[in-house]
Amino acid sequence: MVNAPLSEFVDLRMSLGSGGMGTSITDGLDTVDLDFTAVGVSAGLVGHFQPNNAVDPYVFGNLMYVDLDFEASSSGYSGEFNSHASESMVGYNVGAGVQCELNKHASISPYLSYTDEDEYGNGGASIGPMLNIWGGETLMFFLEANQSLGDGTRMLGCGAGLQF
Repeated sequence: MVNAPLSEFVDLRMSLGSGGMGTSITDGLDTVDLDFTAVGVSAGLVGHFQPNNAVDPYVFGNLMYVDLDFEASSSGYSGEFNSHASESMVGYNVGAGVQCELNKHASISPYLSYTDEDEYGNGGASIGPMLNIWGGETLMFFLEANQSLGDGTRMLGCGAGLQF
């Protein structure tokens, strides 16, 4: 993530990320292996209401591009098959939160966000905290967790970035 101030109250935030997961499902004598990977980029603005205070309410909006890759394979009693699909999508994410300074090197930011829903029903409203830890003037580490308010899906993420 790169966070660059455009003014005292507005930051430009850009990020690049990737993720993936895999699982196997056994139903009787058949096993299905599922693998999913995603690579995405986003850019947006963060508006701060009290940027120089220990408690800083903020709003944000991002445009996102995500490239998804999905593979399913099975072997068992019913035979063998392989299936592969790729998809790209553009979306948005908006929200608000409060950054609370813990000390001069760390803050926690509870937030509420909304991501537009894709054709599979992923997205919608979510809530979570983000822990920011600064390693000097420009290096930032973060740990984020959120939960969908619709279906209860949980996400955990971490990363590093630059803040100017």
